[in-house]
Amino acid sequence: MAANIQAYLENLRQPWGQIYYDILFEQLQDIKGKRVLDFGSGFGLVANHLAQDNEVLAVEPNEEMVALRPQDHPYQQLVGSLDQIESFEDASFDVILCHNVLEYVEDRKV
Repeated sequence: MAANIQAYLENLRQPWGQIYYDILFEQLQDIKGKRVLDFGSGFGLVANHLAQDNEVLAVEPNEEMVALRPQDHPYQQLVGSLDQIESFEDASFDVILCHNVLEYVEDRKV
């Protein structure tokens, strides 16, 4: 897994990786003053960005990725998966993001 994480980090450092997140952040610019769940938060790039103007909870199962997350803006980070979020009450969040997650799901039939 460590090799995949390093490869992804290298991709983020490339111009196309930076442009990708610039475009994504532009699309998310109107999310302000919300309770946000970033499910499958990875390195926390989106959670960190949204935490500038929102109350953010990030959930990520990969502890290695969580350890490498930036935290320029405070947000809550949990290590977990679907089991973790099943404990939240309905309508706990105004916005739920599940960004770049499905490609890592092993059993998509569940």
